[in-house]
Amino acid sequence: AQLTHAQPGPGVQLTRAQAEQVAQLTHAQPGPGVQLTWAQAEQVAQLTHAQPGPGVQPTHAQVGQAAQLTRVPAGPAAQLARFAAIGAMSTVGHLLLYAALSPALGAQAANALALLLCALANTAANRRLTFGHRGRGSALRHHGKGLVVFLIGLALTSGSLAALHHAAPTAGHATDLAVLLAANLTATVLRFLLLRAWVFRA
Repeated sequence: AQLTHAQPGPGVQLTRAQAEQVAQLTHAQPGPGVQLTWAQAEQVAQLTHAQPGPGVQPTHAQVGQAAQLTRVPAGPAAQLARFAAIGAMSTVGHLLLYAALSPALGAQAANALALLLCALANTAANRRLTFGHRGRGSALRHHGKGLVVFLIGLALTSGSLAALHHAAPTAGHATDLAVLLAANLTATVLRFLLLRAWVFRA
């Protein structure tokens, strides 16, 4: 705690091995010259459960890295609730975009464009709000995998529209929207499973 300018949390009891580990990590007395790596700082924080003291002045980059190190992943129930809220907004957005674009672009093109725009926004929102990932380090990889999930959803929704138009060529706009809604619900369940198990896997 002295080495990190921190006050130990309530009930903290360090074993002798932990105390020696803290000393080995720093190899130094407290002062302005002490430089810990982030791995060392994280380990010290885990051992002490400490809060930074008034003398600590972290940089903006350190604050961002510390947020990533200290985030606690939400449980499946909380993740599902956040995912459902974001998914509901994405579904409404998809249907509204499809309704606006289909007269000019046609059913398939309008569906693809609407789904792409909503998928990008959906992945960004779920990355931050549902699965607790922040920073830009893995953003490109996450969005790349998110696009793969998008293509699966596109295949489901486009396939549903194609099947509808083949079975009922004179189906109206309301029928299109109803089929898209059902396909979207199926794609949403699959999307959650893929995001949790593959895209944002811890």
